[in-house]
Amino acid sequence: MDYSRLRLTDSLLSKEITTLRFPKKFMMPSFDHYSGTSDPLLHLRQYQDKMAIHAHNELLLYRAFPSSLKGVAYHWFYLLPMKSLQNFHEVTDAFYNLFAFRRKFQRNNNHLLTVKMKAGESLKNYINYFQSQVALVYNCNEDVATTFIIGLQVTNPFYKYLVNNDVTKMRDILVRVKKCWPKGPSL
Repeated sequence: MDYSRLRLTDSLLSKEITTLRFPKKFMMPSFDHYSGTSDPLLHLRQYQDKMAIHAHNELLLYRAFPSSLKGVAYHWFYLLPMKSLQNFHEVTDAFYNLFAFRRKFQRNNNHLLTVKMKAGESLKNYINYFQSQVALVYNCNEDVATTFIIGLQVTNPFYKYLVNNDVTKMRDILVRVKKCWPKGPSL
């Protein structure tokens, strides 16, 4: 291939995008370049975060996107049919659909039903573990208190306290733990 003839105008980008002038003082943010081996949604979120100041400029988002890619992903972008993608939404859809098999699926609320306090486990350890599992749940909301209580050992005094006091929010559980045991739970 004669690389001297390679021009941006020969790319898959529309003329409107290839003729885009970058804003004055525009500096391309530094990215962890996506190579096609990790979660594409995480890359799109990182790209969105780093380009947030330019979110109103869809052409710029489109034009700068290949600069966040490397390896297989970069190669994929330039193998797309000429002028096949007309806007940034189409770019992100095509990108995500191709690399979706790399997606690391987060857990749903049902996962928390498997989190149980072990016999002899301290309340502090159970709370820490439960909270670490909540962090893995996609779109987790405050309504996990019941699941937390279900996972407690029935013989744990805190179980009876929570049931008798009708606690329905996880933040209320954490507040009550601190009130009952200011130095930390030892149960």
